[in-house]
Amino acid sequence: MLNNNNYKIVFLLSFLLYISILPGISQTNTIDSLKYLYLTSSDSCKSKVLLSIAREFRYTNYDSAILYGNKSIDYALFSKDKNIEIESLVELAFYNKSIGNWKKSLVLYNQAKQMCKDSGNKYLLAKIHMDLERYYKAKSDFASGISSLDTALSIININNFSELEPMIYHRYGSVYISIQDFSIAKYYADLAINASLQESDKIYYIKNIILLGSIFYSSNDLDSSFYYFNKALWFNPLLIGQFLIRDKSM
Repeated sequence: MLNNNNYKIVFLLSFLLYISILPGISQTNTIDSLKYLYLTSSDSCKSKVLLSIAREFRYTNYDSAILYGNKSIDYALFSKDKNIEIESLVELAFYNKSIGNWKKSLVLYNQAKQMCKDSGNKYLLAKIHMDLERYYKAKSDFASGISSLDTALSIININNFSELEPMIYHRYGSVYISIQDFSIAKYYADLAINASLQESDKIYYIKNIILLGSIFYSSNDLDSSFYYFNKALWFNPLLIGQFLIRDKSM
């Protein structure tokens, strides 16, 4: 018979397994729907649809993700949609990082950053610096990752991009978990939760509740971890599975 602590460990593992397998359930239907939308869209909209298809393949098929990412850039160039071109470059940078093409990935990130600077798009520039944190984290270069987040936060504060605060504080919390500085990780998780309370979309609120649960779990505080993971389940579990484990945003 399981004692209380063992029960909580089993619950946490079951929870993580459950939300990790849910996103794959509807992916095929989503891709089929997007492909149909692509066929019926105007040329000016095709790049957006192709980028959405690429993002659906982000964690399952890198060849397909890169194929559709490149197609998205082609249509973005044709329709002169700079924003989609930038987002597609960042998406391709992510894929190349994931398969170990570090140099090409960094070149693509820098190309996207320069396009943002040339066009004055500070919003996407902040998001690129946040995405670069993932790049450096994958290389275990946590100092460079934190520096990228600092640059992004500066852009966010100067331009009052308050909607990006739940995301960037979440990234800070995640990187400090990786270096096992749990007190600072909790500080940023609390900031992320408070910032996400202001948003009508509760996805980031749930995501940040799970972040806090992960911090307590990593620091071996199973009672607190159990509480926050259980709190996340008060919301729609399907939303958790679809949006939290596989983040398809930039």
